[in-house]
Amino acid sequence: MKHMFKVFLVLDAVGLITFSIIGAQKTLDLGHGYIIASVMAVITGVFGGILRDILCNNVPLVFRKELYASVALISIGFYFALQLLEVNPTVTVISTLVFGFIFRMIAVRFKLELPKFVYKESAH
Repeated sequence: MKHMFKVFLVLDAVGLITFSIIGAQKTLDLGHGYIIASVMAVITGVFGGILRDILCNNVPLVFRKELYASVALISIGFYFALQLLEVNPTVTVISTLVFGFIFRMIAVRFKLELPKFVYKESAH
């Protein structure tokens, strides 16, 4: 089962970035700006995984510790940068897929996570 979990994480990383790119590009095609496209990219990329995990009765990956939605957002920033530099569209998509995949795998391997705010109540 552990081997299958590794395959699952790899396929999930590919799906996260793929659907993020699709969500961003479709939003741009509809005439919206980069901020709205970024939001839609993250929602599109992350929601499929949330739905899958809920249907499988698991805690969604986005709610676990490793970077997930952040990977989608940063990858889409990379995608937009390549577009603005007028890089060939095919090269842009492939480069973003590779960048996002590697970034996600590094986050999983090294258990990277965003800083947490810990609220400590003062003693009265």
